[in-house]
Amino acid sequence: MAVITIILGMPLRNPEWPKHKISPIYERPTHDLHSPEDDLTLWQFMSVSWMSPLISLGSARQLDEEDVWSLSFEFQHRPLHDKFRELKGSVVNRLLEANGLDLVFISVLGVLESLASTEDRMSRRVQGQSSFSL
Repeated sequence: MAVITIILGMPLRNPEWPKHKISPIYERPTHDLHSPEDDLTLWQFMSVSWMSPLISLGSARQLDEEDVWSLSFEFQHRPLHDKFRELKGSVVNRLLEANGLDLVFISVLGVLESLASTEDRMSRRVQGQSSFSL
């Protein structure tokens, strides 16, 4: 259990990287700073607790562009575009290279979801049949 706690408390990015222009976690969102997701622990990311200030503000009133953080560094257009242009090969090959890990991850999750759904339907069918045989 201690190992899981340690892993969940680990930062998702190198803690030695600069944090200027990154919004502190749980602070009111502002367009002048980048999203706190650039400086989260695994637990904070998984629990989405860092979104609570934005959710609270959105519950109170309609959000404007100034109320929302700037995109995190990893999701800004220019760096993504530059990285994509550096890849070699056809567009399809570059898309697969740039997004291959995401595609594998989503595919595995989709297969697991399908298996779980099939298992659930089969167990309900078996339970339904056993109740009729009594």
